[in-house]
Amino acid sequence: MVRVDDAHHYHGWNWIRGRFLSMDKGTTRELIGAQIFKIQIPGRRGPEIAEFSPSGFDLARVKESCDLTPKKPGRN
Repeated sequence: MVRVDDAHHYHGWNWIRGRFLSMDKGTTRELIGAQIFKIQIPGRRGPEIAEFSPSGFDLARVKESCDLTPKKPGRN
């Protein structure tokens, strides 16, 4: 489950070689424009929550490097 500001979504992402998470483009765009971004993942002792703070991103640089712009999350 993902929380982007006050919206929640469910995703079936992939762990690549157990080292990093492969995320879809739409959620990545939500991440770079979010105030709050949390991911709930299954852990050994139950659900674990990872919180990210994208507030320091230089959005012009992200646009230039990756051709990605922020996107507001849809309501679920």
